[in-house]
Amino acid sequence: NKITNEFKGVINLPASKSISNRLLILRELSGQRLKLKNLSTAQDTIMLRSVLDELSSSEEFIFNFDLGNCGTCLRFLTAYLSLRPGTYILTGNRRMQKRPIGALVDALKQLNAQISYINSEGYPPLFITGSTLEGGNIQIDCTQSSQFATAIMLIAPSLKKGLEINITGLSSKSYLEMTVKLMRQLGLKIEKKANYTYFIPEQQIKEQTYTVPADWSSAAFWYTFVALSNKGSIFLKELKDCGIQGDSFIFTLYKEIGVETIFTDQGALITKTAKSTDYLEQDMSSYPDIAIPFIVNLVLLGINFHLTGLAHLRHKESDRLQALQTELKKIGVKLNIDTGGNVSWIRQPLNFPEKITFETYGDHRIAMALAQVAMFTNIELVDGQKVVKKSYPEFWSNFNNLFVKTKTI
Repeated sequence: NKITNEFKGVINLPASKSISNRLLILRELSGQRLKLKNLSTAQDTIMLRSVLDELSSSEEFIFNFDLGNCGTCLRFLTAYLSLRPGTYILTGNRRMQKRPIGALVDALKQLNAQISYINSEGYPPLFITGSTLEGGNIQIDCTQSSQFATAIMLIAPSLKKGLEINITGLSSKSYLEMTVKLMRQLGLKIEKKANYTYFIPEQQIKEQTYTVPADWSSAAFWYTFVALSNKGSIFLKELKDCGIQGDSFIFTLYKEIGVETIFTDQGALITKTAKSTDYLEQDMSSYPDIAIPFIVNLVLLGINFHLTGLAHLRHKESDRLQALQTELKKIGVKLNIDTGGNVSWIRQPLNFPEKITFETYGDHRIAMALAQVAMFTNIELVDGQKVVKKSYPEFWSNFNNLFVKTKTI
C-alpha cells in the first residue's frame, strides 16, 4: 500500500546539526567554558565530536583522520587544526576527495597556515602542520561553500591580531549569517565593515550553557508531506522561529503552497490549507538544504517552477542536481537544469509504476526528499535506512509512526 493521505501526528525533530557543529569548535577554542545541551545525534556531529575528543585526550602529536563524506568536519577541522600544534592528515571517502577545498586552504595560507595537498591540488587529502596563527586580513572565495568562511570565522577570536575577512562569491548566505548570529548570541564581538567584510577581534567566550534548538532543515521534509496530503497536520515539537536558522524561511515559502504554520510555546503546528499558486519563481541560493525536498514537492504538486541559485548543489554529498534529474525521470519528470544551476519544470503528466527503486547516491537529503513519492506508489530507496543517519537518524521511525499504513523502505 502507498501511505495514507490523511494523517495527524507529533514529531520530535532532531537538534540542529549546523548549529551543533559550529558550537563544538567554539567549545574547544573556549577551553570548555562553553557547556552544550541537546547536541545533534547526526552522524556528522558525532564524527566531529569524536575527533575533537580524541585530540583533547591524546598525548600524540601526529593524527590521521578519515572523515568519510562529512564536508563540514573536513572544513571546520582544516581551519581548527591549522592553529593547534601537531601534525595532521585529513582525508575522506572517494566522493569527499572530489569535493573542492582549495579556496579555504588558500585563505588559511594568507594567515601563514601550513597546509599541503597529498594527491590532487585543491582537494583532500590534506597534510596540516598546526602552528600559532597571528591573524590579519584575508579574502576568501565562497562560491562553492559558505562553510569556507564559517570555518575561519570560528577560529578568528583565537587569533592574536583578530581577523578581517572579506568574503566574495557567497553561496548559501543564510548559513554564514547563522554563524555570525550564533557567535554574537554567545557574546562574541563581530563588526560588519561592509557587505560581507567582517572584523572579529581576539576575545574569549564567557562561561555559559547553550541549548541547541530543533532543526529547520529537517522540518522541511514534514512540510512536503503536509503539502501533498488531502488533510494532514503535524505538530513539530520545540520548533521555534528563533531567527538564527535561515531554513526557517520554509514557513513563508509554504504559505503559497498550502501549508500554514502556527507557532506555540511548545513548537509549531503545520496544517494543510488550499494552495494559491500554479507557478513559483524563487532564488534558492540561501537555502540549498531545503531546495532538494522542495523541487520534488513542487513536481508532485504539479506546480510549474523556476528556481535559481543552485549551482553549488553539484559539490554536495552527491551532485544533487544530476541525482534528482536522473531519479525523477523514473516518474516521467523532465527537469531542466542549465549550466548556471537554475532548475525549472513545466507541468506534464507523471506516471507511477507499481513499484519504483530509487538510487540515493549515498546522500541523506536525496533519500528523504524522494520519500515523498511514497504518497503515490510503493518505493524502495537503495541504502535509504543507512544514509539518513548523516543528519536525521530518526527519520524513518518518525515516518513510520506518522503514516498508519507503514511500509518498509
